[in-house]
Amino acid sequence: MKMIRTFVYGTLKRGYGNHHWLNGIDYSTGKVYDSQFLGTGKVNAELQLGYLPYLYRKDGEAIGEVYLIPEPIYNHIKNMECGAGYYEEEIDVTMLDGTVEKDCKVFFHSGKLYGSCEQSQIIKEYGVDKH
Repeated sequence: MKMIRTFVYGTLKRGYGNHHWLNGIDYSTGKVYDSQFLGTGKVNAELQLGYLPYLYRKDGEAIGEVYLIPEPIYNHIKNMECGAGYYEEEIDVTMLDGTVEKDCKVFFHSGKLYGSCEQSQIIKEYGVDKH
């Protein structure tokens, strides 16, 4: 089974509303899959909190979690994220122990916000700086 190394920084983190998507059923096959938590790390990007957390390709520091996600589950997550205005890239993540996880998938926001215009604030870590 192909596993996709992925950096998550918002509602996909442990303890938040979309974390359950990291472990689940591939409804096309009925198989159950589990993701593997690799640790906490940081990336050079700007994390903003509005209605949701948004990661932008700008200078800054954002802290999140790295997982190995089974490809069928990752594909469901990708559909969810891309449908909400995010796009996929690869980025190196510096883990808190100093090691580097290379070529992690991450979802940056396109900058197009839907619904009402909202004020956002720059944060370092979702959940710690959360409103």
